Amino acid sequence: LQASRHSKQTETLKRRLQTSLKERLCGNEAIDCPAMKKAYDRIHFLPRVKSDEVLDLIQKASVVLHPFPFGGSKTASDVINAGVPLVTYPQAYLRGRMAAVFIKSMALEELDPDLGSCCIASSPSDYVTKAIRLALDDEYRSRVTQAIQQRSDRIFDDKSVSFEWGRL
Repeated sequence: LQASRHSKQTETLKRRLQTSLKERLCGNEAIDCPAMKKAYDRIHFLPRVKSDEVLDLIQKASVVLHPFPFGGSKTASDVINAGVPLVTYPQAYLRGRMAAVFIKSMALEELDPDLGSCCIASSPSDYVTKAIRLALDDEYRSRVTQAIQQRSDRIFDDKSVSFEWGRL
């Protein structure tokens, strides 16, 4: 994750991530939670970088979380072009649903029925669930990555993709 310009925001996000991971992976009662620590250790907060350095970082990622309620098509297309799984939660306005259109346009479920819902969340809770599964399940992430690599040309070569933004 890219650290905020304001350190307090980054620290708040870190605390919220730890709490959410612990609740999801170990329940509220667990005092020591090795699964949370394993998942949290995979999350890296990086300082802000120049645009040309972003592509190098994307290629090193296991999974990229598309922000909501805002998200852009440039980052989403860069992530997909790199073959990295991208988790998104579509929003009401165009600026928050471009990544979902890209993912739907690849029709990953045609390659593997289990991948049809791999990356598009239906709620904030589902967003977290999908991100955790892609981060921790190596076999599943590998299948998603391979499918994205096989189908990413569809978002770049099919002119109808941009028309789908308004219909999602």
